[in-house]
Amino acid sequence: MRQLLLLFFSIAAGYGLWLLTRPLVRPEQIGLIKRHGLRLAAVALVLLAMLVVAYFVPSTKLL
Repeated sequence: MRQLLLLFFSIAAGYGLWLLTRPLVRPEQIGLIKRHGLRLAAVALVLLAMLVVAYFVPSTKLL
């Protein structure tokens, strides 16, 4: 679980840094968060699905 949380936060931080390094986007930070929140939620959903798969399929070593 700890690895999945670390993976999610590192992906979210990297994605945010990648978007904020573009100079034209910096003034629109609030709109940027609203626009890309769905993408970050999708990443969280994929990581949660990986956790569920790791729980039900013991041969996978995700945990």
